[in-house]
Amino acid sequence: MGVIDKNAPIRSIQISIKNPPWVTNENRRLMFRRYYLKKRAITSGDPGIWCQYRQLRNHTNNEIKKALHKHDIKNTSKLINELNSRNNRKTKNISEIKIGKKVIKSPTEMAEAFNSYFSNVGVDLAAEIPSPKFTPESYLTATNTIFSIQTPTIATVGRLLKSIDEKKSAGRL
Repeated sequence: MGVIDKNAPIRSIQISIKNPPWVTNENRRLMFRRYYLKKRAITSGDPGIWCQYRQLRNHTNNEIKKALHKHDIKNTSKLINELNSRNNRKTKNISEIKIGKKVIKSPTEMAEAFNSYFSNVGVDLAAEIPSPKFTPESYLTATNTIFSIQTPTIATVGRLLKSIDEKKSAGRL
């Protein structure tokens, strides 16, 4: 097993999306052309090719940003419509609710039932929590030790201030 682990270890790799939805074939063609012009500009050093490269780079980047923006807007509006129940045939209005053995069909009574439930849920849950058997102070042990802070003298403060290295930050003494 040691030989296999040494010569062919198990590796974890992360696979990314090969084709993001906003990268179209036209954008991909522009990216390849941009890369080609950049290689030519570097090897030749010609200012005209550098100018062509910069123009194509800017155009390509703008097209990618436009495509990404369109993709985001489309997905965002789709999500908003789903959340607002627009154009979503899967959701249905609640026609009745059942509380215990009672069935409520009136929208006003349903609203009152929901209001009553949600306004009392906190109180009901708090009532179910058992009272503690011990107080927090019962976990502390009594001691005769007294803790006090003394006011520092002017000499002590002066000595500490003089010991601070001016070349170091204030947090380090």
